[in-house]
Amino acid sequence: MRWIWAVFGLGWLGLLTWTACSTIAPSPTAMPPAARPTSLADAASGPVLSSVEGVVYDANGPVVGATVRVRATDNKTTTAADGSFTLGGLTASVPVSVTAWAEGYFVGWTSAVPGTEAVTITLKPYYTTDNPDYTWFSLEGRVPRAHSVAHTVCPPIP
Repeated sequence: MRWIWAVFGLGWLGLLTWTACSTIAPSPTAMPPAARPTSLADAASGPVLSSVEGVVYDANGPVVGATVRVRATDNKTTTAADGSFTLGGLTASVPVSVTAWAEGYFVGWTSAVPGTEAVTITLKPYYTTDNPDYTWFSLEGRVPRAHSVAHTVCPPIP
């Protein structure tokens, strides 16, 4: 009976070892083809770095002082007087999402591939006035009830 447990234990240990060893080093195919080193010298020097260049516009022209960043990173810059920007330190040919924002505007974004053509991001202003056709309602005198699906408060049905 002990030999069964020993074989089972060694098999389990082998499985754990195989799992640990197979996850330590990522597969070379996990890197995008453009970022994969092609020679020993390339591998030693690291990935090729590039940049994304572009311009931020609104309906009236270039947006000065907009914050432009690579989405979900700290890599950011501010647009110049002509709305242009450059985000550097990016791996060449690896697509990124680039966002732009300025006071009074919704966030704009685009996909970009560093080292290729310049991108354009168009910002749209957010609303600063109310819609005069909007009908306001009041909950005064009504007992709110919780909706069973959404977590909102709805007036009772008359």
